[in-house]
Amino acid sequence: MGDATGLPLALGLRMFVEGEIPIKGVISPESEGINHGKMLLEICNLFGIRDASIKIDRSWEC
Repeated sequence: MGDATGLPLALGLRMFVEGEIPIKGVISPESEGINHGKMLLEICNLFGIRDASIKIDRSWEC
């Protein structure tokens, strides 16, 4: 996992620069302004994982 540590930050920065994250300023990683499914699918694509089934649970919403 060490090789993938910077991927969420890099993908989040790219999404922000491309206008996909509409929130400005300091935001938490679990913010609703971030499309987490898209980010996880991009990480899977980078690692060559094609049949990823992603389910995002938020424990604080249960």
